[in-house]
Amino acid sequence: MKKTKYIYLSSKNFDGTVFITQVADWLTVYNENGIAFDYYHLLYYPYLWDKFARKQQLEEIKKATFYFKDYSFCFPSRGLFIYLNAILWHFKLRRYYKEYDEILLFSRNIFGKEIYILKKLAPIPIIFYFDARAASAEENKFTAAKQNNFSYSKFKTFTHIFYTEYKTVTIADRIFAVSNVLKKYFTTNYNVPSEKVFIYPCLSDATKFYLDHQIRLNTRNELGFSDKNQVYLYAGGLAGEYHIVNSIFEFFNWISNKNQDARFLLLSKDRVAIEEKLNQYPEIINKLQYKSVSNNEMINYLNAADYGLLFRDNVLMNNVASPSKFAEYMLCGLPCIISEGVGDYTEFCKNEGVGVVVNETEINNWNLFNYEKIKGSDFDRKEIADIGKRLFSKQAVVEDIITEFKREF
Repeated sequence: MKKTKYIYLSSKNFDGTVFITQVADWLTVYNENGIAFDYYHLLYYPYLWDKFARKQQLEEIKKATFYFKDYSFCFPSRGLFIYLNAILWHFKLRRYYKEYDEILLFSRNIFGKEIYILKKLAPIPIIFYFDARAASAEENKFTAAKQNNFSYSKFKTFTHIFYTEYKTVTIADRIFAVSNVLKKYFTTNYNVPSEKVFIYPCLSDATKFYLDHQIRLNTRNELGFSDKNQVYLYAGGLAGEYHIVNSIFEFFNWISNKNQDARFLLLSKDRVAIEEKLNQYPEIINKLQYKSVSNNEMINYLNAADYGLLFRDNVLMNNVASPSKFAEYMLCGLPCIISEGVGDYTEFCKNEGVGVVVNETEINNWNLFNYEKIKGSDFDRKEIADIGKRLFSKQAVVEDIITEFKREF
């Protein structure tokens, strides 16, 4: 039987919640279920001369996961830097070459060019699993459109990313895609064989997110909510281009006029953006509470709320996505008010009755939305939580993922 070494390779900087939920927690789940990953962090080249930032970043990562092994530097995936990256990683991995029969690299980065060279350099087989979380070029195009920046250099960047992504999905032995829409994107645009792609959405930890009536009562009491208050929650960023902040506040304002007892929770680190928006909507100032909370505290507020919001622009970047926030909502039994075109989740809400879908016309003019759809809290939260635990928890699907890692090539 082959002796395989599993390496998790990532350049995802420590940023608190996202690194913990998308990297550190997964490493724990994998190791607890028989796949012993060593984690190698890739630091982008500016960290070469910023020793303080480098030390701080590595210290945070080491605290976040027990499975940190080492780090390397990462240069732009262009020209000779491609070879430099491959050589640097080759030297980091050489400690495994004598002890193991093969190495399985698992990475969410589009490093197909480097992996191709690394496969040539290594004396043992290198198996590469691409953890595809997005359509990379589409994200850059969307940002450029939002910023009205379509310079010649920007178009060159699009071309570079498209080609780099193509090389990555081509060289990958297996692709983990977060949605069926993303799978179709790869098969249509890059001629990737359908059987090469394994669907694995952004999932959440069922030990951190679950429905608990006592938590709901305690948190609502702490926040000053009564039984007649219907609470609408948004959790996530506000500063990025893909967050449609205006729609969130316009929705809050519209609901406030419909229901004087409505209350709002906004969980975000972007406090400046919140305060700027509140100046535009003074009617909701006394009805809205905003906090920056840790991932471990999030369960309290998801239980306390009656609806969770998930609004995105209906563009390709979001059509292929799989926001982990949806999984957290489901695990806590929180019905979701979701916009059209959010990965597989909009259709899931329609088909399974776990939320309310708003179309583009409504999200641009809330007066066209039928308030009766959300006037009462008629959703069965226990049923939603059970669906979440069965379909959107890391623990529920880990066996299928472990099977994928143990495939023979």
